[in-house]
Amino acid sequence: MFSAVGSVTLRTNFGRTTDGPNNANTNACKADCSKQACGDGFVGPGEGCDDGNQSNADACTNVCKPATCGDGFVQAGEQCDLGLLNSNSGLCTLACKNAVCGDGFTQPGEQCDDANMNNNDACTNTCKNAACGDGFVQPGEQCDDGNASNTDGCTNACKPATCGDGFVQPGIGETCDDANNIPNDGCNPGCGTSCKAVNGLNWCYNPTACGQPCDAVCAHFGLTPLADKNAWFLAQDTEPEC
Repeated sequence: MFSAVGSVTLRTNFGRTTDGPNNANTNACKADCSKQACGDGFVGPGEGCDDGNQSNADACTNVCKPATCGDGFVQAGEQCDLGLLNSNSGLCTLACKNAVCGDGFTQPGEQCDDANMNNNDACTNTCKNAACGDGFVQPGEQCDDGNASNTDGCTNACKPATCGDGFVQPGIGETCDDANNIPNDGCNPGCGTSCKAVNGLNWCYNPTACGQPCDAVCAHFGLTPLADKNAWFLAQDTEPEC
């Protein structure tokens, strides 16, 4: 009986195959007259390797192909291998490495990845886009304390707290802040109420007009304005403070 294997015609006799003088362990018909097969330990026609086992985790897969990144099997030196699903934007890169922040590829759960550990550029080392409030001072920011509070030394716009920004920051000595520098409107320039005690009485004091009555400020804080500026001077323990 004759059968064809590839371009070679083999003669079968009593369950064994022979190709006469062409029998060889690297040919379609081996030296013992058995057919070549993947897993027999001999590299035959169409095989890239044959290590005689069925393991896919060594250098030769069970389909007799050399192990390579992208074959779908995790071999030595590889962290992962999803075969055709390998992608630099997926869970397993084209180099068969697990996707991690800092590898230079933007993967699921990451907003960016610039492959460095610098927190002062456009992408932080947690692979998040740089933003005011992330705790790192990036270009365009003057400060960043990592919180949304406007009453400490750095506002939620990443600008240093300052009188006139509209937020009351006790830490820099403010008792009010109406976001303007208009005197006598309830919050004087300097962001203080500017009320002081003279001879046991609370008087309003306008830094831009020393000793003059400031009715709006007094009314805002429930105080009694002084109608006569001369009375202001007379009420003080010392000379006028202008």
